[in-house]
Amino acid sequence: MENNGRLKLFKERFSKKCAHSDVDFTPCFGQLSSSRGVGVTQAFISCLKQALEYQPPIQAAFFYEDDAEVFVDKARKSSPLCSVVENKQILEAMPDDALLGLLGGHDFVISARADAAVKNEHSMKLGLTRTIHSWGSYGWVIKRENIENLVIWFELTVEKSLNDNSLCSPDAAWYELAAVTGKYVYATNPMLVDHFFEFSNTWVDNPEKMVSREFQGKRDINLMLTDKNRTDWKRKVFNEILGYEW
Repeated sequence: MENNGRLKLFKERFSKKCAHSDVDFTPCFGQLSSSRGVGVTQAFISCLKQALEYQPPIQAAFFYEDDAEVFVDKARKSSPLCSVVENKQILEAMPDDALLGLLGGHDFVISARADAAVKNEHSMKLGLTRTIHSWGSYGWVIKRENIENLVIWFELTVEKSLNDNSLCSPDAAWYELAAVTGKYVYATNPMLVDHFFEFSNTWVDNPEKMVSREFQGKRDINLMLTDKNRTDWKRKVFNEILGYEW
């Protein structure tokens, strides 16, 4: 019952923030699973495959969960996400080593030295931060050439989770894929997408998680940093990629 009308509400919020937008949406429906995180990951697998089959072939796909809400710049009273032309500019700003770009998220971990290199190499209007951990998959973009690898990785993540009851989370899995392929996950800074408060199928058995939204309304990644997720495997893999301790 709590899921009724979510797509309609998302479109209404988007239209309110992006009047006269030329951006079009193709619905991709969610999936439910009794195993936490499996349903949303399976949904993204389906959505990514749908994006690959889209005609004419797409250059990239922008994904929004139905609880996403566009941030509006106060000065211009709009957002880069409201325009197809500016969507393309976001893609052009993405470095060659980007696996994907986060438009929203929270609990970020960044490598200060690696991110400094990004700022030195790329002079761009769109601020980008190279991240090595975050939570949140409610707004992100991926170029076509990276979609197939992400589909395969998500499928492996779901299979492993169902076999050994391990964590299944798309926003953890893509960092693993980035690590093993030598790519990175970048985030727009400031954030372009907020997390609208909605009923959560993922946290239905943990009401506290559904009402605890300390990150909601925040756009600056530096206000959403965490040191809670620097696990051993991340240290090892990223040390090898970066060539120094982070």
